[in-house]
Amino acid sequence: MGPSFFGSGVTHLVYSADQYRGKNVKASDILKTLHILKNLNKIGASETVITRMLCKNIFDKQYELTKEVKDALDYLEKARYVTRYNGEITLVTDLERDFIAEMENTVIDIPKRNEEIVRQLLNIFNYKEIRYGEGPYIPIEWYLDNAAIGGKKKGLQVRIASFTGVDVEGLEFESMNHRDTVYVIPEINETIGDLAREIKSLDASLNSFRTKKTGEGIHEILTKYGRIMNDKRNELGRELRKAIDSGQLLYEGELKPTSSLINELKDLLKEKVIPGHYTEITFTTATSKDIEGALTRPQNTLKTLKVDDDHRVFNDNGDLIETHKIISPVIASLGEDQTGEILLEKFSLAPYGWTPETIIYSVACLIRGGKIMVNNSDSYGKAEVHKALKSVSEFKKARIRRSVVLNPSDKQYLMDIINPLLDDGRLSLQSPRSEFISRALEAMKHLDKRMNVLKKRMEELGAEVRWNLDTIRTMLNILTGGDNDCLDVFLRERESIRELKETADKTEKFLEKNYELIRKQKVFLYELEGEISKNAFEKEQSEELSSILKEYKDTLPSIASFGTDLDSIFERLRNTYKSYFNPIHDERDQWLAKINKYLDSIQEDKNALGKRAGDQNWFIRPNAPCGELEIQFSIKCEKCHTGLNEARLYITDFAHRLESLEDSFDGFMREKSPEKPNGKGKETEVQPKRLRLKRKLTYGELKNKLERLSVSEDTELEIELED
Repeated sequence: MGPSFFGSGVTHLVYSADQYRGKNVKASDILKTLHILKNLNKIGASETVITRMLCKNIFDKQYELTKEVKDALDYLEKARYVTRYNGEITLVTDLERDFIAEMENTVIDIPKRNEEIVRQLLNIFNYKEIRYGEGPYIPIEWYLDNAAIGGKKKGLQVRIASFTGVDVEGLEFESMNHRDTVYVIPEINETIGDLAREIKSLDASLNSFRTKKTGEGIHEILTKYGRIMNDKRNELGRELRKAIDSGQLLYEGELKPTSSLINELKDLLKEKVIPGHYTEITFTTATSKDIEGALTRPQNTLKTLKVDDDHRVFNDNGDLIETHKIISPVIASLGEDQTGEILLEKFSLAPYGWTPETIIYSVACLIRGGKIMVNNSDSYGKAEVHKALKSVSEFKKARIRRSVVLNPSDKQYLMDIINPLLDDGRLSLQSPRSEFISRALEAMKHLDKRMNVLKKRMEELGAEVRWNLDTIRTMLNILTGGDNDCLDVFLRERESIRELKETADKTEKFLEKNYELIRKQKVFLYELEGEISKNAFEKEQSEELSSILKEYKDTLPSIASFGTDLDSIFERLRNTYKSYFNPIHDERDQWLAKINKYLDSIQEDKNALGKRAGDQNWFIRPNAPCGELEIQFSIKCEKCHTGLNEARLYITDFAHRLESLEDSFDGFMREKSPEKPNGKGKETEVQPKRLRLKRKLTYGELKNKLERLSVSEDTELEIELED
């Protein structure tokens, strides 16, 4: 078959290959066969098919031609007449020949070649971090031939050795000093580099051809070689996975053969590498709820805030365990002010590897324990502290420093002084230093106010108060400033403050018991002084009473020292007064008894007119006798409400009253019926009313006597003067 069948162009191309002639097979014969098969859509062009088509009769030995066909195809492929891929043989067009030439002329260096290997490796090892237990995620950084290829920095390293072989002994020695590194030694595989180079060459040529060439046949070339490139990538992936899975792991000088390295690498990282490098790592993590609980829970429930060993930082009493693994390193790192961002950076690295939540939780527990300050505040209850520990972004901006820590013994001393001075908001060992300062200031203000109120009340009673309140004023000034040594000064003054508190307690009890009592006593003194000034007593009596009064007044200023016996002085004064008043009070009672006895004797008597004496206007019964004199806090008797001077006046008055009653009764009994007007009897002579008077008396005494007379306005009075 010549030009009439194939055409002149094909014929020329076919015969140009006849430089190669085998014993039985010529290169041109193979090209002719391929052109024929090109038009037979249902028959693929393979070495077997070509060999069979080149058999001239049924007696030709196919197996003898196979070697010649293969050699001829090798020549044709090298001369760019044909391409072979996956057993399929195709003719090369002029355009494809240009593509192949460009591909073969493309230079791929090792770094470029390794790009494809790296891409495939990152598909196989597709994790950038690995979780330890239920706790933190540890970063993994991947290396190939000592070059970083991906993952995350500042964590563990996995170094994959060359696929063409490595000095294992050298790596073993190197690994002894790198606890953070696992070495992957893959099985030697030379084809990996060749495949990677072919892929990069194909990729570069396809990209170049895609931009430079246009026209018929371009799409077929791009599709064909794009498929070839993908197939080679899949093949490279299989070869890489096979070489790695059949390789060995090396850690700290220990070489470990594997049956499935890809899976066993994860186990090694979790079980040995992480705990070996991150010696202070936690198996669990804290949560935002735990952080909130550390700031808000009552102290007696803090022990149950987190029960796992990694985060149980409070003991049964709710006190912070300063030696705990997530507490002591943070305290030690705060030798100077730090930001939250610095703490996050430090404690996320080895040997800690803590989660951000655990780091913030540690800080929350430290401020709860009174060990640190956040944004210049050591009060865990403040809103700005809660905000700073609410999220990682806010925590990064927070300023954290170690606070001036009070030792437990000093805290106990302060609590013993401050708590008794407060009505509420008692301090505890967990209270921060700032709260001790604020509560101490509040306690001093409370004590100052209390002492001044008590001082005023004592002075109202007449006490001379000489309390030294300078200590309180000094402490108020020092605590208001809030200097670093303010609590030290407070502790030095604790005995003075305690004495002032005891004085206040004693004064309060004294006033509760004696305030009203002394006020009543002073009323008695005032009334008694008035009686003395009116000369109600004899000279000796006045002098005695005045002497006791002076003793009472002289003692009164000293009651603030609580060593006086004011009550006994008052009792002596009252008893003395009572002794002077008692005989006068008894005499008054005697006159009342006489009057009542007299009235009892005449009450039922009747005069000539049949009138009853007890029904007359002048028959007025006085009060009954008082009985025993009772003096409390008034100069007057508690029962009859009569004072000594009044009693004297009453005695005189009662004598006159008895006399008046007798006169009224006498007149009453002399009353008779008048004579009738018809003359049958004499008109009864009306006797004048007799009235006995002293030669000298006051107008009031005269008025009283006249008021006691039960007579009409026209009754005649006969005045009889006493001798």
